[in-house]
Amino acid sequence: TIRAVGFKTPHAHFCLQEELVEWLVAEREIRVLHLTRQNLLRMLVSLKIAEATDAWVEDWDQSRPSRLRPANMARAVRNPLWAVRMIRNVLSPPEAAWKASRPRFVISPDECREFFAKTRADTAHYDELFSKHPLLHLTYEELSDDASPTLDRVQTFLDLKPRSLSA
Repeated sequence: TIRAVGFKTPHAHFCLQEELVEWLVAEREIRVLHLTRQNLLRMLVSLKIAEATDAWVEDWDQSRPSRLRPANMARAVRNPLWAVRMIRNVLSPPEAAWKASRPRFVISPDECREFFAKTRADTAHYDELFSKHPLLHLTYEELSDDASPTLDRVQTFLDLKPRSLSA
């Protein structure tokens, strides 16, 4: 009954698997979903927060208060500052402790330009690598803003009959 199988890998991790990349590029029947972010500044801020806190993945389990459950993940991905405020409100530390524990960092205009240029170059590189494959471009923003039609489009691209999905 399984009609499609896949995996997700960030650009930065993908290049570490040369043999896998070669095999995937050669197998032109493999369908590629290229998921990117439109808002590169939010992507950079998210990266800086992860680097400053060493928190790369959040455990969104059901034992957490309702505002930390998976239903709010899309909003947190779309707006990392909303997630920070939400977590602060749920955990309710004293205001002084919260202010002292917030990660502090500066992003220079040059750092932004370099990050944006590298991200765009990576995107173009993988589009070129898989240009002979069936390729569908998606953005996190599309998935966050209105997942249903986007997921229908993905299922159609994968030659599946669209059905209601939830994340």
